[in-house]
Amino acid sequence: MKNLLVISAIFILSLSANAEVIADKIYTSAQQDLSNNLKPGKEIELTVINPGHLTKDLNLEHGETISVKILNYNKPKRGKRDGYYDIQYNDKTNGLMKGKMLVGKEKDIKEISKKAGTAVASHLLKATLLPQALAVTKGIIKPNENQNRLQSAGTNLYESTPLTYVEEGQDFNVAQDGLVIIKVKTQGISEEE
Repeated sequence: MKNLLVISAIFILSLSANAEVIADKIYTSAQQDLSNNLKPGKEIELTVINPGHLTKDLNLEHGETISVKILNYNKPKRGKRDGYYDIQYNDKTNGLMKGKMLVGKEKDIKEISKKAGTAVASHLLKATLLPQALAVTKGIIKPNENQNRLQSAGTNLYESTPLTYVEEGQDFNVAQDGLVIIKVKTQGISEEE
């Protein structure tokens, strides 16, 4: 059984290493205020924050300015899926590349590790309501700003349940110098698309 698992893992890794389509996230900074009312066909300038590569030939360096063309806007949807733009990036050596432009969000490592810890603990202890119980306790002990202890416990309980995924995502709004994530699929794309 162990050998089968190792062989299947090696097979999957070999398939992913030979993949034709390379997708990479590039973290950029907006040079102007961006919102959800950008017209299709408009070119916008972004500054690369972290160096990265989209293909073997295309390396983007820190501080480099790239220009992307807006194709269309996808509105926010239920399930907390935020709005994003479909974009087109034209590189001189690799041709056209299509992708998405998303609002970048700062990651709260403390909150992520807390959620992971409670998920593992609830799985090990077979306590399915452990995250909700911890959220209520946190709301009672340390109330949210402008809320009493009962309101804070209720708000935290709601936010720790799957019911929050009924909410709609946020519109695309980025202030100047705000974080914008570019996800580009570097597949051969014709000019007509």
